[in-house]
Amino acid sequence: MVWFRVILLRSEVAKKMAQQSRDTPSYIEARNMLPTELYSAFDALLADYKFAALKHHGKEWVAPKVLAELILGGWRPSAAQTSLLIVTKK
Repeated sequence: MVWFRVILLRSEVAKKMAQQSRDTPSYIEARNMLPTELYSAFDALLADYKFAALKHHGKEWVAPKVLAELILGGWRPSAAQTSLLIVTKK
């Protein structure tokens, strides 16, 4: 029997990692590049990106200015995306 485990990227761990970033000068500078209505999209992308970077690289490396540029360029979460899911075989 194959077991599937679903990992929510926007879990409490991802949210905590995003919260830790909010005090850094690079985060503040990048967020200030955006209009206030885009803050939530920026924070969502930051949380998902940090979690994925930690998973794949073992470090929470993220460049907030790059994420801000993506948001300014039109990146938005899809309407169906309330949180990202990864399905892995156990």
